[in-house]
Amino acid sequence: MVTITRSGRILRYLQHAPRHLFNKYPEQFVAYSTFGLAGVIAVIYKLNKYGFDGVQPYYRNRYEVVRPDDPRALNWRLPEDYPAPYITNRDNLDYSTVAKDYGWTSKI
Repeated sequence: MVTITRSGRILRYLQHAPRHLFNKYPEQFVAYSTFGLAGVIAVIYKLNKYGFDGVQPYYRNRYEVVRPDDPRALNWRLPEDYPAPYITNRDNLDYSTVAKDYGWTSKI
């Protein structure tokens, strides 16, 4: 008698499972393969974009803990100085000037 290994049985099942599922449950198979694939692509995209730690602040790629007299930290801005003046709409004078003040006239 010929013995079939476990990996051989798994491979044979994976080869024949889509056809079997499509014949037995056609609507569910099409729905899951369409929206399930789209969901997997969306999850991969989001994990690639945001990572596992979520959205980090725009002014730093990562947090660093250093001493205050460290030469790298001497040029850093204080957290109160963010967002930068050219990104915000702090200079708004009136409702009619919002479009000009918010990003259109950046004072770099």
